[in-house]
Amino acid sequence: MTSSAGLQANTRRFELYVRISMYVLLAFEPLLVIGAFVPSGNVIPIVLAVVQTVANIFVCRWALTTVRDGVRFGRRDRICLVAWTVLTLGMLVVVVTGLAVDETGLASALVAPVGSAVAAIAPALRARWVLIASLGAAALTGVVALAIGFVDGLTALGLGIGLSISMLFLGFTFWLSGWMLKVVWELDDARTRAADLAIAEERLRIARDLHDLYGRTLATVAVKSELAAELIRRGRPEAAADEIAAVRVIADQSGREMRQLVQGYREADLSAELAGARALLDSAGIRCVVHGAPPAGLPPETASALGWMLRESVTNVIRHSTATECFIGVAAGADLTLTVTNDKAGVADEVSRGSGLIGMGERLAAVGGRIRYWRSADRFSVEAVIPVRQPAASGSVR
Repeated sequence: MTSSAGLQANTRRFELYVRISMYVLLAFEPLLVIGAFVPSGNVIPIVLAVVQTVANIFVCRWALTTVRDGVRFGRRDRICLVAWTVLTLGMLVVVVTGLAVDETGLASALVAPVGSAVAAIAPALRARWVLIASLGAAALTGVVALAIGFVDGLTALGLGIGLSISMLFLGFTFWLSGWMLKVVWELDDARTRAADLAIAEERLRIARDLHDLYGRTLATVAVKSELAAELIRRGRPEAAADEIAAVRVIADQSGREMRQLVQGYREADLSAELAGARALLDSAGIRCVVHGAPPAGLPPETASALGWMLRESVTNVIRHSTATECFIGVAAGADLTLTVTNDKAGVADEVSRGSGLIGMGERLAAVGGRIRYWRSADRFSVEAVIPVRQPAASGSVR
């Protein structure tokens, strides 16, 4: 796969290629003028053509920069464009006058003054304005040629048609080049934004997983530490030592899970989470009743989402309520439903669960599921529903 740096380098190379191609095409203006006026020895149109070519290249560069950066016309830009327009009109009069005096001149040099100017500014214009500018430039050239006496009326009409075709070709060639560059720039920006979003999403994933993982771990450590302290006060140091040892095991396990989580390998198993939830609630002195069991062959992503939901819900029961009992129900059918209900839930407790509920909703939405929660009397319930078709579970764990 091509790296991001490689893609950006290719974008810059393509931009450089297009810019150089446009500048080289603009540099053909002096060649046309030289071919028309060298035989007569008239160097004024040639000098003006070189000056206008330099100005056209700067205008073209400015037009491309405007397209890329979306910069509006400033006061200095307007002044420069007015001066450039006056130079272009003066160049047109000088060329037409010189061709009228020197009959050996090339009529194709008529395209040079205004046609190159239209091409130079075309990238900064919309398509309809390129059309208007090209046709207007052709008409202006024909009118000046007719007024100076370079052509008669009938010839001026044919000249106008030929100039219109030439200037439309030049104008839209440069406009399409600018449009291609704009598309490439937008794709490059979109790729950069996609990379930034991927980084942001990964950070959110890690933050959410750390919240879920350490929320339960710290709750477990707090419960077991409190239990150990109570056992010591009751003169049961051996049992307290067992609880402290369990805290050490939980800390080691949490460290391993954190490393797996950061690497993106952590998956919560629903069956293991059910057993862990019951043990944790029992340790906290909360009676736990589990109805149903996960069906066999449950997709890993579904089991992981429900496992994390169960972990966060049980953590919330311990940390944000004074519950004495908790009911966990698993029902399988057209939809797989996991419900966690605890008693003695206050309004403040419900509000404090906001960030955890948001994290649950994000996990379930990723596998096509949804979350509901409600408060009835002093009971608070959280329900996760994921649409899967599995055989119904049987039996209960108590």
